[in-house]
Amino acid sequence: MSFLSMLFASPPAPVFTSSCLIDLSSKIYIITDTSLPSNISLARTLYNLHATIYIGLSSYDTIDILKASCPNSKGHLKPFVYDPSDLASVKSAVDNFLENEWRLDVLFVNCSNEFLPCFVLVKLLMPILQTSASHFCHPNSSIRVIWISEEDSAQASCDQLYFLAQEFSRRKQCPKLNDSYAHTLPNSNPSGVQHVLVDQRRQGADLRRSFGRFLPFGAQRTEYDVCTLLYAGLAPRVASGDWVIPWGRKGEVSEFVRACTARQNDETNGVAAALFEHYEERTRVSM
Repeated sequence: MSFLSMLFASPPAPVFTSSCLIDLSSKIYIITDTSLPSNISLARTLYNLHATIYIGLSSYDTIDILKASCPNSKGHLKPFVYDPSDLASVKSAVDNFLENEWRLDVLFVNCSNEFLPCFVLVKLLMPILQTSASHFCHPNSSIRVIWISEEDSAQASCDQLYFLAQEFSRRKQCPKLNDSYAHTLPNSNPSGVQHVLVDQRRQGADLRRSFGRFLPFGAQRTEYDVCTLLYAGLAPRVASGDWVIPWGRKGEVSEFVRACTARQNDETNGVAAALFEHYEERTRVSM
């Protein structure tokens, strides 16, 4: 294989980009961490298409900067601020969101090696996600939780994040829906809420393998990162169980991970189920 062939062999260029999207004015998104350039660009892309986005702020100037960069947007940018070390603040952020919104289309949640804040956040938002999914009277997989691993995460952490995503997709987290939506239930969307992993750890490895010292920097790298997130969050035919890798593809799930997430007798058995129960117990103690 020639040098140029090796250089550009993997990963392939993104296929699902912002040009694949249309008006998002009816959609509501949460992006939990805008300290990362890719997440800032994701917020800008969605806002430019007139969506409503709640963003975790590294600085309150972020909203003003995003608005200035998209002067023609009819969307909305709102703060979604909490302290990951304070679970009570997670609940406060969710309560504020629920007071102002009636639906949630996609939750983009960045997960460090401490998963408890992410677990609590997803658990608290599952009712509105499931209610949003129930509004469709046909199969529709657009309501999603995107579990984003950090690029410097260990393999074990990435695997465990996938375990939690799989368990959330299998369990009924939502109590009886509000009576005002009861009429939607007989024909409600069977797809429910999708839980999808984005492996940014593999993203960094693929970049280093593909480009070596010619690793792309700046705008191109950020643009490709955004395409990975857009694919996971908004592309069709993405569903629970998918392990998304650069720049918007479905990666292979290892046999070890498949074995750990397999059902054994009932949903309370197995490695993934045990991890889920562990966080359930920690949530009860912490909250």
